[in-house]
Amino acid sequence: QIKKAAPGGSITPVDRATLDLKVSRDKLAKYRTKLALDSDKLAVRAKALHAEGKTKNALQLLRLRKYKVAEADRVEEQLLTVLRMVDKISEKQNEAEVVNAMKRGKDALQIMHDEIVGGNNY
Repeated sequence: QIKKAAPGGSITPVDRATLDLKVSRDKLAKYRTKLALDSDKLAVRAKALHAEGKTKNALQLLRLRKYKVAEADRVEEQLLTVLRMVDKISEKQNEAEVVNAMKRGKDALQIMHDEIVGGNNY
C-alpha cells in the first residue's frame, strides 16, 4: 500500500500519533522481555538458595518473582491496548481512503452520465 506524503513533506498528527504508539509498543515489548528474564533469574537463584537451606531468602525471591510476573502481565495488557490502537488508526485511514475512492468513482460516473445524456440531444 502506497501512502501519499503530506504536502510540503510535513508530518500529520495521525502520522505522529502512529509513530508514538509504535515507539511505545517497542518499549513495552523490550520491558516485557526484561521482566521475563528477571523472573527466570530469580527462580534459579531461589532454587539455589533453597538448596543451600536458606528457605526464608528463597521465599523472598519467589515473592519478588511473583511481583515481576504480575508486572509482566500488566505490561502485556498495555502492549495489547497499544497494538489495538495502532490497528484502529490503520483501519480508520483505510476507511477514509475507501470513502474517498467511492466519491471519486461516483463523480466519474456522474460526469459520464452527463456526457451520455448531453450527447443525445439530436
